[in-house]
Amino acid sequence: MHKSNLALSQSHVSRPAADWQTALINSKGFGGNNATAMLLGPAVSRAMMAKRHGQQAMRDWEAKREATQANAQEFEQQTLLGKAKPRYLFGEQVIDDSQIHITSREVKMPGQALPVRLDLENPFPDMTP
Repeated sequence: MHKSNLALSQSHVSRPAADWQTALINSKGFGGNNATAMLLGPAVSRAMMAKRHGQQAMRDWEAKREATQANAQEFEQQTLLGKAKPRYLFGEQVIDDSQIHITSREVKMPGQALPVRLDLENPFPDMTP
């Protein structure tokens, strides 16, 4: 990475969605970088979903997404008008780390019927280099 390609901002950066192919997010701690995740941009994600599931599934998803966005806008309006009731759930559904079981193959957590498998093959070999 070269500093000419690095942009650190303390304020919101607005760009058209088409500009974003990937982004890195970091979690910093006292000892430095705790974790880094790569996010795929909306166009990249949609292209992968369309390739995997087809155009009809994408149209169905768009219809459901419109309803979700309408609900979110309604909630935002209610919040701006002071009519939304906050929900404070501190301490509810907290998992103690002793309840999490991690092996090289899976992670098991209470409340989850199936473990999170770690030994999976890449489900998108046709979409990655």
